[in-house]
Amino acid sequence: MPLQHATHGRIPIFAVSASLFEERWLEYSEIGFDGWILKPIDFGRLAKLLEGTRDTQLRREAEYVPGQWERGGWFLGAAISLITAAKE
Repeated sequence: MPLQHATHGRIPIFAVSASLFEERWLEYSEIGFDGWILKPIDFGRLAKLLEGTRDTQLRREAEYVPGQWERGGWFLGAAISLITAAKE
């Protein structure tokens, strides 16, 4: 059976902290975090985020949404577009 993370090319890196700040999300993404979850950990949400390592649709559903920082999520889609624009 192939490795599940092979779908996305590598093992994702998630930040787990009580002190990550939304206004620094771009920095977190640029240093290599694929996503984040805040303490105290909502284990239901964590399970959904981890399922995103195997299921692209679930990953998209848990994508970073400005203003919903406390939920945790993946840095994808709109976030990646903003990173690309910021570098240009």
